[in-house]
Amino acid sequence: MASQRSHSVEFATLAKYPFLLEASAFIRSEKVSLEEILLEPAYARARTLGKARVLDALERGPESERVAIAIADQLAQLLAYPVARILASAIGDTYLVRRYAL
Repeated sequence: MASQRSHSVEFATLAKYPFLLEASAFIRSEKVSLEEILLEPAYARARTLGKARVLDALERGPESERVAIAIADQLAQLLAYPVARILASAIGDTYLVRRYAL
């Protein structure tokens, strides 16, 4: 389980804006590999949220809004971002690739 150490950007902000450089740095500092995110049962919630992000982007387009994230879901939301990027690349939809290529 990731610790919520003091960072220059609050953890809740990283969860809401996982494309920030600080979010990548946080994931690296926690030593969570992409393989773990994609395969380990502990990260199933992150995979589900990543898929939901891509589906939301397809259904709502640019109008999709991010809502407040519960504290218990912040790590999963943060880890969902790389999952969404992988899915967007695999789908090959130009809009999705641009949206997640930040």
